Amino acid sequence: MNLVFSLTAFLILTAYHVHLVTRVLRCPESTSIGANNRTRRFWVQSVMEKKLDILAVQTLRNLSMASSLLASTAILIGLAIINVSLGSRGIPIANENLPVLSGDSEIFWKARMVALAVIFIFAFFNFTLAIRHYNHAAFMINVPSDRDPSIMPATVSQTINRGALHYTLGMRCYYLAIPFAFWLLGDIALLTSASILVVLLWKFDHIKR
Repeated sequence: MNLVFSLTAFLILTAYHVHLVTRVLRCPESTSIGANNRTRRFWVQSVMEKKLDILAVQTLRNLSMASSLLASTAILIGLAIINVSLGSRGIPIANENLPVLSGDSEIFWKARMVALAVIFIFAFFNFTLAIRHYNHAAFMINVPSDRDPSIMPATVSQTINRGALHYTLGMRCYYLAIPFAFWLLGDIALLTSASILVVLLWKFDHIKR
């Protein structure tokens, strides 16, 4: 029965994100991701046409700082979870009690801890890639079009939107870490938290017209 709860939770999460990706590809304006991408394209065009260099640098710097903070937090949490799952002497109570609460053996509990750590490590890589694209855009957005005709507003906005995509994936990992954390307490907790998360994400990701 516990396996059924876990599979149902993963099916709910997978089905929702497949639906979201399909919606972004087919009707992007109905999602917050597509709407934000369009807004960034208009913003880049306005900044480059009006030569708002200071605004552009400050905005991209803020995005890079936010990504840097989240990347640092993600890698620290991921490494800490790996340390606990390998049987750190500093936290013996968690190693002894959490498998009892979930009703599974310590091996399955450690496997869940590793899965949770992988989520945060994946978030770390996405946030670092977001920083990489934002840094590229910071240089590109100030290059005059007469110096390099290939650097147009469409090219710069595409670079920024790629960074925003990795930022979104990193934040999505943070969200998905919630049901995976509850999974340590059992399969029912996983199913319940996954269902609540999908309801909240639906409100965040879709735009009402």
